[in-house]
Amino acid sequence: MAALPSQLKALTRLRCAIFQTSYNPTNIRTGAKYLRARLRGPSMLNYYPPEINLAQLARKYPELELVDEDEEQRLQDIEDRKKRGKGAPKKAKTKGPSHESITVPIIPDDTAFTADPPGLTISVDLESQLQHLQPAHLPLPRLAVQPTPLQGRPLPQKRSQTAAF
Repeated sequence: MAALPSQLKALTRLRCAIFQTSYNPTNIRTGAKYLRARLRGPSMLNYYPPEINLAQLARKYPELELVDEDEEQRLQDIEDRKKRGKGAPKKAKTKGPSHESITVPIIPDDTAFTADPPGLTISVDLESQLQHLQPAHLPLPRLAVQPTPLQGRPLPQKRSQTAAF
C-alpha cells in the first residue's frame, strides 16, 4: 500500500524534528554542506612559518647590531631624491593663505548703484584689487555681474565675493 503525499510530508517533518536536521520540502539550495564543513583558515595559517621581521629583531636585540639592508636602501633613495629636488615638501609651520578663504570687494566703497533699467550690467575690473593676491605671471580674471531687477529698491552699497585661493 502506497503512502499519501501529505503523510510523506508529515513523516519527513517528524524525522527532521527527531534527528535535528533542517526541513526543506522544496529542496532549495541552502549551502548547509559548506556551513557544516570544517574551517580551513587555521590550517592554512599553520602551514606557513611565521615571518621574521628584521626591524623588530634589531630593536629587541641591539647588541647583535643587525642591519636591515632594505631599510638602508630606502633611506638612501629618499636622500638621493631630496638632493635632486624630488623629495616630499616640508610641512607648514603655520596656516597660510591656502587654508583660508579671502573676501574680495567687487564694487568700490564710494560707489552706490540703483537698479534703473532692468537689464543693468556692471563690469568690474578685479585687477587692481587682486594684484597683491596673485603672482604677476598669472592672468587675472574679469568679472561681469548681472543684477536682477529689484523693483525700484536700491542695490546694496558694497558687494563682496568670497573666493578661495
